[in-house]
This record gives sequence, structure tokens and C-alpha cells, in this order.
Amino acid sequence: MMKGSIVKVSEVNPEPFGTVSRWFLISPKVGNSTYQRMAYLEGKPGTRGTLHTHPGDEVLFTISGRVNVKIDGEDHFLSPGEAISIPPGTQHYPEVVGNQTWIAVAAYCDDCPIIAQAKK
Repeated sequence: MMKGSIVKVSEVNPEPFGTVSRWFLISPKVGNSTYQRMAYLEGKPGTRGTLHTHPGDEVLFTISGRVNVKIDGEDHFLSPGEAISIPPGTQHYPEVVGNQTWIAVAAYCDDCPIIAQAKK
């Protein structure tokens, strides 16, 4: 039986994601998974993430602050305790709104076996 591993945000180097910071907590680079990704996101008011897409769904959960998730140009405002499922193949990015730092967790699986199989 495989045991879990604890990952501390403070022990992972952040990567730039536009002007928002992103820490990959569980990814091909950290832990035992070869495809599932979970990232911690943090952005100051007025910062914005990079426009991007995923081949599968992404789930974004806001812990604190407010964010406007632009999905194919449409606004989706999230407050603390709210999550959104972002459909596959849609262009999206987060833009921090309000006057508080935004903290969120994102989970997606770009290289999931079912997605890889569908690409064949």
C-alpha cells in the first residue's frame, strides 16, 4: 500500500503565471503522480494569470479574495468558498479583483490516461 506524502507550499518554488504566482504541489515534478496536477495560486489585487487551455476539465477553488475567471471572454466572479469547473479546450485566465490577495487551488489532469487515449 502506498503512503501519502505531505507537500508544504513554503518548500516549493513558485513559478510565474502571468503576474499571479503558482506553486505546483502535486504534479509530474512532485510526489508519486505522473499526470495529475494540483496548484496553489496567489495573486495580489490587479494581477492576472496567463491565458491558457487544458485538454480536460480544470476545477478552480477560491479560498480567499475575489477573482474574475475569464472563460472564452465571459466573466465568472468567484468569492471565497466558491469553485468553478472550467470546460476542456476553453481559453481562460484568472484576474484578481477587489482589494484582497486571492488564494486558490486548481486541479487538472492534462495527461490523464483517458485524455491520452482520446488523442490517439
